[in-house]
Amino acid sequence: MTLPTTMRAVQYTEYGASNVLTINQVPVPTPGPGEVLVRVQAFSVNRVDALVRSGQMRLFTGKRFPKGTGVDVLGEVVGMGHGVMDFKIGDTVWGFSGSIAPAPTGTAAEYVRLKAGRICHAPRIPNVIDAAALPLVSLAALQVLRKNLKLQRGQRLLVVGATGGVGHAALQIGQILGVEVSTVSASDNMALCRDLGAVEVYDHEDLPDAANVTPFDAIIDCGGVVTGYYRNYLKPHGRMMTLSPDGLPAVLTSLFTNRRVGFLLATKATAEAMKWITAAVERGNLRPVIEKRYTLEELAEAQDYVDTKHTRGKLLVVM
Repeated sequence: MTLPTTMRAVQYTEYGASNVLTINQVPVPTPGPGEVLVRVQAFSVNRVDALVRSGQMRLFTGKRFPKGTGVDVLGEVVGMGHGVMDFKIGDTVWGFSGSIAPAPTGTAAEYVRLKAGRICHAPRIPNVIDAAALPLVSLAALQVLRKNLKLQRGQRLLVVGATGGVGHAALQIGQILGVEVSTVSASDNMALCRDLGAVEVYDHEDLPDAANVTPFDAIIDCGGVVTGYYRNYLKPHGRMMTLSPDGLPAVLTSLFTNRRVGFLLATKATAEAMKWITAAVERGNLRPVIEKRYTLEELAEAQDYVDTKHTRGKLLVVM
């Protein structure tokens, strides 16, 4: 297979609004030992992309430019470095880059170089392109539910922001883990929550008093809005995690209580987790909800929308 020497990739050379994003012609990366080169067919747009680009996470992402954008991907293996044994040229794969601030290019590019341990064979489903919406959000949800919240079969879980990216994944993964899942969302998204399997649904603008709610064993908060209020819905010694920096004040105020709130610092991509997610998708237990599809040229518009925190499922860029 003859590959081009250059490719189109989205980059930015300073933090700022979405207008700092440009499509540039850059060299196609060369896979090193243990790495694969993937021709990108689709990638999703995550709020972390907008947070990093705007500079809100610069303490973690540094001042080195140019930076790429895009962290999860579905595509075709077109090159491999030494020591890669699990893939061959032509395989369709999906996964997560493992870096929230890829430099100089991310998955918003025609080709991306990835560590082999962070990808696996894509699920064998008819609409495989849509699966590109799931890697980061599903990895984050699975990590929080299994490792941080330590959910056990039969427990009660509340998903706050249940129709966003991580939220709609957590709603479904919770059920796979055998827990009873309830949700908080906008009123016009409550039907989607029921369709995805929620047993109780709450309107975020009309929340009941804690005294009128059967307490939850665990809560995953995907929005960071009034995180401290939701903590009242926990059982004593229950566990809660917020995924939004906006929820950090509640993390601090909970330190000396028996209803503590944790914060997800980083999502880890492992082959085991990706295979778990792949199997769930193939069984039909985990499905992506796609609100809108974009082209690479429309990525700035997509990042602006995801930054509103009002998306319904995921936004997908198809190459």
